[in-house]
Amino acid sequence: MWMRLRRIVAMTRFDPEHFPSVSDFFIEDEEETATCRDMADEARTYIERFKWCESIMRIAVGFCYPGVVAAFAFRVESSNPTVPPWVWVVVGDLPSAYFDAEEAPAPVDALRRYIGIMGRWIDAVRGKEPFDDNVAPVDVPPTEEWAANLEKRLDFLEREIMPELSESA
Repeated sequence: MWMRLRRIVAMTRFDPEHFPSVSDFFIEDEEETATCRDMADEARTYIERFKWCESIMRIAVGFCYPGVVAAFAFRVESSNPTVPPWVWVVVGDLPSAYFDAEEAPAPVDALRRYIGIMGRWIDAVRGKEPFDDNVAPVDVPPTEEWAANLEKRLDFLEREIMPELSESA
């Protein structure tokens, strides 16, 4: 499954004009393509819930492993000057998160950044660092059970997905 999907992550630097749009995105399998488009809808719903996101101008696919994890680049409009023009949104079988695309110019960097963000949350849950502005909010209770579940998922991403993205970068 993973080798066949590697073609969708051909871009190595953040250049959203070269990423496929969600409507143009297609994997060889229609069901997997539909799953990735559903994940894009999930990412859109997630980002639109923030007041600073006044409108979405474009959605580009960074990578998608159907039902597991995907990263979409969103071109957003906001009257808030601190909001970056492009943000990555990572969704999947794990908590969603967004961050400035400039912090992660390539899809592999977006996954690496996501793993770091969620790792800080796990550390905060375990008392290794305080819950402050450096820890992203996560839509699950801050319990050891959730931290352990998320840690397993992050380990899987590092072990199985990260090498695939790194090879295509």
